[in-house]
Amino acid sequence: TIYGTPYAALGAEMTHDHVQRTKVQSIRMTFFMLGIFFATAICMFVIFKATPENPVGQLNPANYRIMSVVTSVILLISGLIAIFSTNHLIPCLNKRVVISSGMSIGNFFTQLKHAFAHDNQRAIIVGFLFTNLAAAILNGISLHVYTYTFLMGNSVMSLVAGGQLLSAVASQPFWLWLNRHQDKAISVRLGLTLSMFASVYFTVCVFLKDFTADHTWILLPFVLLGGIGSGGLFTLPQAMVADAVDENALISGNRQEGVYYGTLTLSYKLSQSLAIFFIGIFVDMVGFDSDRSVQADFTTLALGIVMGLGTLLAFFGARKSYKKYRLTRNRLSEIHQGLLRRDRSL
Repeated sequence: TIYGTPYAALGAEMTHDHVQRTKVQSIRMTFFMLGIFFATAICMFVIFKATPENPVGQLNPANYRIMSVVTSVILLISGLIAIFSTNHLIPCLNKRVVISSGMSIGNFFTQLKHAFAHDNQRAIIVGFLFTNLAAAILNGISLHVYTYTFLMGNSVMSLVAGGQLLSAVASQPFWLWLNRHQDKAISVRLGLTLSMFASVYFTVCVFLKDFTADHTWILLPFVLLGGIGSGGLFTLPQAMVADAVDENALISGNRQEGVYYGTLTLSYKLSQSLAIFFIGIFVDMVGFDSDRSVQADFTTLALGIVMGLGTLLAFFGARKSYKKYRLTRNRLSEIHQGLLRRDRSL
């Protein structure tokens, strides 16, 4: 996937410049968001069309089989394009690799432990875990909330989901501009603040669910704030890891892009599994019945609240973690100068 370790580490190896690193990750994240947009929002609009037998298209089981086939084909084609379009870079990158004869499973876990012991890297890992936990809650329960709490059809639902994704893409120039003028950690906290406001606003809309169902345009601030905030939250941390790699390289003498980005991927996978596990338990607890086209009022309210407050708590945890990230622009300049002096002395 685009979140995979090789793609992320490759982006870090392409440049050591503070601004260019963020630009590389921004381009990568733009294509990631557009990929999700075409695989979800567009497919939802096209595939989940209402029929006389199923006036609510997303409640038609046959549509999910069609969507699984379409997304599988998209995944296969995009994977092949990624393989063949980057294959020519491998010889150049291999020249930078130092093969260790002592590499083993035990050594791998030792390096992994070392990455988690790195204070700045740990702040990114935990912050990224909470951010992805919020995204997993949104992805895992939004279909239920939009369908049963706000009574949306497939077209309105695709506009809400697609609007957030496109807002994240459109916000990339803003985050790049901000990165040129201040530390990444400050920018990340701004992204979290915007996302927290979006969660609070969404929770209010849930308590006013009947009014929101009749006036879905009221969700526009949630779409814009959430989209712009997530645009920074999934771009900047990727570049922050590259900076942590440089700090570790200056201290230890080893470049460990693969290991450091591997911990970020581990954080992402862990957040997804936790969210799926707890959401599955929660929907049963609130009395959700997949055989019913209309759910109980308590159920629809509870689904919306857990989506709003659940993401809010996750963003709060991420903000608390990112406060522990101490790499500033001045410190990074010192690190890069130190690495340059060491390289010249070799």
